[in-house]
Amino acid sequence: MSALKADAGVSSVVGSRVYGQNPPADPTWPFTKLQPLTAVPMRATCLDGSRYTIRVSGFAKGADETAVATLGAAISACLDGRSIALPDAPWPARLTDIRWTGTDIIRDPEEATGWHAIVAFEGTVTA
Repeated sequence: MSALKADAGVSSVVGSRVYGQNPPADPTWPFTKLQPLTAVPMRATCLDGSRYTIRVSGFAKGADETAVATLGAAISACLDGRSIALPDAPWPARLTDIRWTGTDIIRDPEEATGWHAIVAFEGTVTA
């Protein structure tokens, strides 16, 4: 999440409202939230690791999807092609080869003018 917090494109839309999987109970819009990660093992000669699917949700309000599409584009531009250190891992690790795989934009069912962008990526963690 630190990459999103530090990104000028993302912060120009959401300010500092970049959250992990547990945002505040009633967050101020617009904001981003990390969705649960999906990992599958990746094994090769002299290599053990995992392939991750990462989803970042962006939430914005408006009469149409323009604001959330702008937020989704900022999220994808921030993370696509990046390599990110994982300081909380139990060993020195990086999430590498991050690739944007697509964005879904939907109406948010809980907010009359709310929109939700689900921005998906894949990346690799090796040890």
